[in-house]
Amino acid sequence: MMAAAIVPALEHPSARTIQRPATPLHWARGWLQDWPWLLALSLLTLLFFLTFFNRFVGMRSGTGEFTTGIWFLQGRLPYRDYFSATPPLNTLKSALLLHLFGPYLIVSRAAGVAERVAIACLLFRWLCRLFPARFAFAASLVTIIVSAGDRTDPIASYNHDAIIWAMLSGFAASHVLSDLRTRSFYIGSAAAGIFAGLCMLTKQTIGLGATIAVPTAVAILLLNSGLRTRALTWLAAFAAGWTIPILAFVLWLQRLHMLGTFVTMVFLKGPAAKGAHPGDFLRRELMVAHSNWFFVALALIGIGLTVRAIIRSQGRSTHSDSSSPNPCSGLARLSFGFGLVILSAELLAFSHLAVFYNCSKAAVYLVLLVVAAQVLIYAAISLRKRLTERQSQFALFATVSFFVAFFLSLSWPAFEAMTLPGLGFLVAAILDGTAPRSRRYVYLALSSLVFLQVREKLAMPFAFEGLSEQPVIQAVEPSMLPELRGMRLPPATNRFLEGTVASIAAHSTPADTILAYPEISLFYPLSGRGYPTQASSHNVDVVNDAFASEEAVRILARQPAIVIYMKHTPEEVRHEDEIWRFGKPSGQHKLVKAVEQLTSGYILSHAYLVGQESRPIQVFLRPDTGWHPPHQ
Repeated sequence: MMAAAIVPALEHPSARTIQRPATPLHWARGWLQDWPWLLALSLLTLLFFLTFFNRFVGMRSGTGEFTTGIWFLQGRLPYRDYFSATPPLNTLKSALLLHLFGPYLIVSRAAGVAERVAIACLLFRWLCRLFPARFAFAASLVTIIVSAGDRTDPIASYNHDAIIWAMLSGFAASHVLSDLRTRSFYIGSAAAGIFAGLCMLTKQTIGLGATIAVPTAVAILLLNSGLRTRALTWLAAFAAGWTIPILAFVLWLQRLHMLGTFVTMVFLKGPAAKGAHPGDFLRRELMVAHSNWFFVALALIGIGLTVRAIIRSQGRSTHSDSSSPNPCSGLARLSFGFGLVILSAELLAFSHLAVFYNCSKAAVYLVLLVVAAQVLIYAAISLRKRLTERQSQFALFATVSFFVAFFLSLSWPAFEAMTLPGLGFLVAAILDGTAPRSRRYVYLALSSLVFLQVREKLAMPFAFEGLSEQPVIQAVEPSMLPELRGMRLPPATNRFLEGTVASIAAHSTPADTILAYPEISLFYPLSGRGYPTQASSHNVDVVNDAFASEEAVRILARQPAIVIYMKHTPEEVRHEDEIWRFGKPSGQHKLVKAVEQLTSGYILSHAYLVGQESRPIQVFLRPDTGWHPPHQ
């Protein structure tokens, strides 16, 4: 039905107007001319993130970027000294930042905030190529807030590193489609390839999408315009640009004799932990969608309410700001309105009003379904007739949005990072295609979404697998640990971190190892201790079953001096088996058995309650460490 409705609209004669090609000078002027919008967008994005960016730790699987950066500075390399399931560019970036600004967690967090501001500004400029600035502004702000809505979002994330590289590749490709002059064409094509290569070196899944989808989509669009030579030139220049970072990385690996282990870890062992067969990913997607049926239903309702506006926007010949004669007035109203919504949400975040938790999951399914339909629709149209430049730009944006969402879903079927950049594309199209009198209702819905998202993030800044960190309002105590300088944390969190690090320092030497199971890797850089295994994280989606069995043997053979252990409940173990192994027992059972067997002969030193509705985290000492319970 959607395809039947949208194809005629997109083929309307008014949609066949070709826009004037943009010049490099025009692109630069666009950034300069839009500085008021970009400044306002940056400030509102900062208003959101600075409220909580240093008020949580991300203890369960939320400090990987910081940890691997510290290890690199200490001379420990991925693939050689420890197991890593991802390419190394995020680690190299983290190490550089920590080297320049100091080995502090807040450095990684601040860099993550800066990256989100950059993503918001890039999204705004890309949307401005298709929509009026006021719609691009609102869409970018809503998207950057919603995209941070997942409870496992640590701000400093290799996912967002990969996303910005993919967006830059698509953004460069969008200029290639609108400027066919030789010099600009070559520069844009090579730049798109370089960014896709950097994306591949950050996260292999999204990088694979950028490497395949961007050049294929642009080549098809150029062929659709009858530009066969330009299509071949585009592919050659893109490939040349892509080769530059990839070749440099391969030579680096070969020099360190790590190329073989890199391929094994990143392309064999790592993916095997998430699925033994390609069909496993689809099966898991359907299982999670079934459990999220309410949010899927909301997404379908949203599609029904907005599809006409999206169709209407894409049927235009171009965009115009004629309905907004005073851009400064529009910017002021939008900035004031959304700023008031964010501030109100922050003030009311800790009231007893009910919060509609996880409402942003509906946006995830909305993006995934609509951009997938868009790609199919434009592919069908391109087989029948020539697309206009506007249609080609829409097709490219939809393609980038889809492969980012799809390849992120291979890590987990539905989390909010998947809304980048697609949600911005859809929100801007909805605003553009809605009648002026009805647009106020769209802004009301967007404001409500932002309000709920801000409230939820401040009430639960981070949570992962049984460990939900405390509300931001409780994070008032500065940490005394040098690596956590600048962080303000809840008292219970500080007691756990500082007490455990003190125990490690008192009852082990730098030559000893410690084990944090299933994964609280922050303790390794905080204590300066290594671990007895090959991997620092033993989450079920990180280590496959065969590797988990090997790690269980290492734990028992190399008995660490201290074990930091948060037990899984039987319900959680069964849930993990169902989601990740479809009911078959995973290798986690052997790991749990090994840890239980090990700790049965250890001395329980402390048990900490950290976070909301979390289980105790127990600290065990090996008997020969010289510690005895106080009552003895």
